[in-house]
Order: sequence, then structure tokens, then C-alpha cells
Amino acid sequence: MLSYTSNLLPAETLADLHGRTLPFFAAVRQRLGWPALGLDLHLGQAVLAALQADDAAPAALAAAGHDHGLTITAINAFPLLPFQAERVKDAAYQPDWTTTARLEATCAAATLALALAPGPEICVSTVPGSYAPWGGGVAQRQAIAQHLGLVAAHAWRLAQQHGRRVIIGLEPEPQCTIERSDQVLALWAEDLPRWAVPAATTALGGDAAAAQAAVAGHLGLCLDACHLAVGFEDPAATVAALCAAGIPIAKVHISACPELPQPGRHRPAVAALAAWHEPRFLHQTAWQDAAGTVHQLPDLDALRPDDPALEAARCLRSHFHVPLHRPEPLPGVGTSASVALALLAALRSQGLRPTLAIETYTWSLLAEDDAALVAGVAEELAWLAAHEEGA
Repeated sequence: MLSYTSNLLPAETLADLHGRTLPFFAAVRQRLGWPALGLDLHLGQAVLAALQADDAAPAALAAAGHDHGLTITAINAFPLLPFQAERVKDAAYQPDWTTTARLEATCAAATLALALAPGPEICVSTVPGSYAPWGGGVAQRQAIAQHLGLVAAHAWRLAQQHGRRVIIGLEPEPQCTIERSDQVLALWAEDLPRWAVPAATTALGGDAAAAQAAVAGHLGLCLDACHLAVGFEDPAATVAALCAAGIPIAKVHISACPELPQPGRHRPAVAALAAWHEPRFLHQTAWQDAAGTVHQLPDLDALRPDDPALEAARCLRSHFHVPLHRPEPLPGVGTSASVALALLAALRSQGLRPTLAIETYTWSLLAEDDAALVAGVAEELAWLAAHEEGA
């Protein structure tokens, strides 16, 4: 079942979910004429607390979704603070995995996932460690891995109790501590055995075998096609490497970013893209030269249309989720939708069928009104459905 991520809407209370989120996606489903639509449900800290405080609330929310023709297929617990606030930027990564606040919220999301989503395997996507500009080093890596071990232990206990599996899906993102596939591979090969497994062993009463099973079975990835594109990673090579390492790909965000080949030859288009800088979201930007080296900028406001370095750029991309079905979101600027399609093909070639969710959370910046919002989301889903049928 194809899904859409609900973080394009502000929903910080249960009333928001019942009164805004569910009716909105019901309207999208009706516009498409589909009998059912999947919902990758965004849950921030405030809504998680409200669902925990009322024993009847999770079942009531799931039932209301069913009444609207919606099935919760996954949980997006990446942004925990209000994600459609006037200014988000790097607050999207707060609290990070060095904190107990992130651990506790993700454990809550894992528990609630079993009450909200009916599937045998549910992904709870989350921040990939921390935001790299905040620091690094061994102490940070250790804290992140230990907390991941503890959440894996929690998910393992849930599986023993309920017979269903929750996978905590780290979502690699540009300029985070885990942004590239080589960093994912290093996390699994080095940090998780070194720190996560011992932490899980302690949490599970000294049962080392259970701890190994917890880390192996309940930590995985949420791959985002936009993020892969901004990192200039090849989808086929990435998926193949992750599969070879036995790293679960539990959810995939089908998304696209602005893309401008040969930006040095198209300075007006670079200027149009730079003018898209806005105060809400962080738009990490990167360009790749002919040698394959990737050069990063922290946000769109650092992009200079007259930068002479762009003469050497083969391609320029920015972390600004744009609608999949629009080939030219700005005059002279295309999109990385082909990367999303290549990711779909790579998954199928490996026999993988993870949860698929479109995540264009920037509609709040792009749609003129609710009618345009419903139409745009429906058109994206129709685009994905058509490409899925042809896969």
C-alpha cells in the first residue's frame, strides 16, 4: 500500500490528528478514487505524550483512520519538535540520539506503533544520530550507539510480548553524523557491536544472545531518495552494499530535490534556486564536480549565483523536497525524480518491498490553499502508483 507522510501538516495535538490530518488524507484518497491509502504518521513529542496519557487514544485514532479509509503503515518520529513552526532549521534534529529525551520518545513511538499500525512489521523512522555541526568524536558516537542499543532492547521486548516487529529506522540525511552509506556501514560494523550490543545486553538482564538479536532485528534504515540525491549517492550501489551487510531497509521515502546540471552555465537558474531560501526548513545544498567530489553548503542562503567555483560543477542539488510529478519546480531547474525511480528499481532488483511513503513536507511553502494542497498530494501519489505499476 502506498503511503504519504503526514508531516506536511501541523499536528501537535490529538485534536489536530482527528480534525485535520485524517480528514485531509481522506480527501486525498477520495480525489484519487482509491479504496484505501497508507499513512506514514508523524508523531512529535506532544502527541506522543497525549497518546501515552490516554489508554483509549491509540485505538481510537487507528479506528478513526480506518473509518476514513486510511491505514497507518509506519511512524515518522524524526522531528520531535513542531515541524511546521515558523522556524525549524536544525531544531529538526533536536533532541538527538545523544539524549535520553530522544531515547524515551522513540521507545514511546515504538510501543504506540503496535497499537496504531496493523502490520506485522512497522518502521519508526528517526534522526540519524545528530547534526554534524554540533560536534563529533568518540564520546558522541558512544552515546548515540548506547541509546540505539537501549531502544533496540525495548523493541525486542515488544516483539516477545506482541509477536510483531518494530524496526527503528535511522534516516541518513545531508550533513548529519550519518549521511552516507559508508557511515551507515561503519555504524553497523563498528559502533553497534562496540557499544549498542553491550547496552542492550545490560538492558536485557545480561542476555547477550537476546541483545545481539535485538540490535540485528530492530535497528534498520529509512532511506530517503532526496537525501541520496543531495549526497550524490548511486541508489543501486547503496542498496546493494546495505543488503550485503545485512542492514534492514525498513522504509523508503520517495522524494525529490531541485537539480541543476552544469550550474555554471545557468546562472539565472542558480539565482532562482538561491531565492528559495526561507526561514522554516534547512536546505543543505551540494554540488558535484567532474571528479566526483561533493562540495557542501549549509543552507540555500550560502549559495552564490556568481560563485566562480560553480564553473567546475557537474550538477547542483538542494535538500528542498519538491513535488515528484512536477519536472520543473523553478524556471530552468529540474528535479532528482530519476533518483527516486532508480531507488525503486534497486529495491526491486534485490527483492525488497519496504514501506513506501512520499514525503514532500514543503507543501506548506508551495501550495496556495487547501484545494491546491489536496490536488498536489493526490497527483504525487498517482505519479508513484503509475511508476510502481510499471516497475
